[in-house]
Amino acid sequence: MGKIDRVLVNLEWIYQFQDSVAEFLNPGVSDHSPSVVTFFEGRAHGPPPFRFCNYLADDDDFLRIADSVWKEPVKGNPMVVLVTELKKTKNRLSEWRKEKFSKLTEKTVEDKKVMLNLQTSLQERPLCVDIARQERQAVHTYIKLCRCDESLDQQKYKVKWMESGDSNVKFFYNSIRERKSRNNILILHARSGEKLEDDKLIDRECVDFYEYLFNPKESEVNTSDIFGSLQFENLLQQEDCEQLMVPVTRDEVVWALSSIHFSKSPIPDGFSS
Repeated sequence: MGKIDRVLVNLEWIYQFQDSVAEFLNPGVSDHSPSVVTFFEGRAHGPPPFRFCNYLADDDDFLRIADSVWKEPVKGNPMVVLVTELKKTKNRLSEWRKEKFSKLTEKTVEDKKVMLNLQTSLQERPLCVDIARQERQAVHTYIKLCRCDESLDQQKYKVKWMESGDSNVKFFYNSIRERKSRNNILILHARSGEKLEDDKLIDRECVDFYEYLFNPKESEVNTSDIFGSLQFENLLQQEDCEQLMVPVTRDEVVWALSSIHFSKSPIPDGFSS
């Protein structure tokens, strides 16, 4: 059994109709399925959840802001303290990012124009110390913003090969558009068979599905029969159990975090490794 029905589009289509989806209907008397392409204009998915941007850690003010938040006293057990501090850090970083890095791509384009204008002026007046100083500062600012913008794209769209020196090329941005066009749930068929296109209805169906899936009353199973028929070849010995209870060391935590790729998906609280 192979799926031979396809809808092929090119990069121009993805650029024009980024929010588009293809559906394949029942074949009926034919040996091919009818293909229906739908594109959505102005589809808004609501405000995105918090995601820590890696480029923030390279800014000079980052450690000062994070340190000031974690020094604020919080009462409770260690887990409550940790969760509370992370929430406070998230709120402070969100405010700081809006103040300093809002509309990052637009700022990068504007700063590039400023840099080029200053370089043109410097060509006309090469001995002007004032223009030379402004040009150096503009180059420094543009390079910093450009790196932040590329870091955000790399983290957001998980284009890992960008590290190999392929950043800021046409193929990279085409890959971003292609991934963004696929990374969408525009249509969802509910368990009832209804076709959902509204974001709120899709959200509700997803929540209802997993609530039903993990509801113990709805999914009661006789586990005695299941475990009675299982045969385990490898079992934990007593020394293995004792090893699991050994206190975690700082080196183990550092090693675990270091082994996670920095552009991997963040955990539910929005912070990456």
